[in-house]
Amino acid sequence: EILTIPTLCLTGKASPRGTKVELAHIDFPQNMDHWPCFHNGVAAGLRLHADLDSSEVDSMWISFNKPGSAEASAETEHAGFLMALGLNGHLAKLSKSDAFDYLNKGSESISIGLMIGLAASHLGTMDLLVTKKLATQLEALLP
Repeated sequence: EILTIPTLCLTGKASPRGTKVELAHIDFPQNMDHWPCFHNGVAAGLRLHADLDSSEVDSMWISFNKPGSAEASAETEHAGFLMALGLNGHLAKLSKSDAFDYLNKGSESISIGLMIGLAASHLGTMDLLVTKKLATQLEALLP
């Protein structure tokens, strides 16, 4: 079953009259919605049950939930979703090949969400493979 991420409402009200302001009607930078979309994905991922023994969340289910569209907002939301899976400990179930595909074919935001999620999932385990993955992505960890 695909986890649906609710659409993000980017409509606000301007004071003093409380007039409705939509993002489509104003000029804004292209990447202005990246952080809100990322946090929307994190919120959707944190709704999942944090039971690590659950068989519902496995590597195949995580890969099955990749965004179908190549829109930047869908990829950014999926990056937040990956980070949330890591915070709940579910990202430890992601296979090595799927993690490699994410890093190889994914966008920068997906790589960031995956790396933070993997680090959170393997916190305190001293997993050498995760350390190596992080070291290849972070210059500060390179020898």
